[in-house]
Amino acid sequence: QKFINKLLRSKQWVIRKRDNPRTVFVYNIPDSMHWKRLWALFRFHGNVLDDFIPVKRSMEGKMFVFVRFAKLVDA
Repeated sequence: QKFINKLLRSKQWVIRKRDNPRTVFVYNIPDSMHWKRLWALFRFHGNVLDDFIPVKRSMEGKMFVFVRFAKLVDA
């Protein structure tokens, strides 16, 4: 949860509308972060439908992830 709160404070997230579910884009993820840990962290904040960690990195070489929540209030 500390990781999520730090991301929210640093404004390293973007919410995109896609039908009813909401997708959150989070970047600057630590390289050591496993998808199961991400799932657990985000599930604490709402109903997570999916999380996706692309193999590609950002232009700065940072890892990023897409997390899809069931509702806007969860995102």
